[in-house]
Amino acid sequence: MNVEVILATLLYLTPWHLDHDTVEERTALLRPLAQALVATTKDPEEMAALIAQPYMETKFARLVMTGHCDQMPAGVRCDNGRARGPFQIHGFCKAAWSVPDGTVESYQAAAACVRSTLRLGRMRCHTWDGAFAGLKGTGDCRWDRAAAYTKQQNQILTWWKTGVVWPSKKVIK
Repeated sequence: MNVEVILATLLYLTPWHLDHDTVEERTALLRPLAQALVATTKDPEEMAALIAQPYMETKFARLVMTGHCDQMPAGVRCDNGRARGPFQIHGFCKAAWSVPDGTVESYQAAAACVRSTLRLGRMRCHTWDGAFAGLKGTGDCRWDRAAAYTKQQNQILTWWKTGVVWPSKKVIK
């Protein structure tokens, strides 16, 4: 996977409903995340999971991506300040909290933490649902929202396999 394919995938996903970016603005916002993801894994299933998880958490909302969760509407302010960035990483991921929020470095650190947690969850639970459940930090292989995350991951994989997402398709849904 290269940056352009990952960026095209991020752009293909429906943006946060309060964001009204142009394609150029959205591209500039999401390119650093695409770069961080490509640096984090080469495995397509992991890559799709690393796109699905933050998308399901934040829809890549501009305020979240730029480190301004406190300006989001009440009820969606990054777990009331306990989480940050598109991956909604909590304090357990010290590397993601040791750099400024909304930076390429924070995306890379958060993606690495999520990747490690997903790998551990997948080893322990033997399913992607279990891997996503592991991100909740409870040690349980079940989570009522995990199936939706896995469904998004599988949708992304299908887009790649069928050529729905391709770098020349810079359209925001």
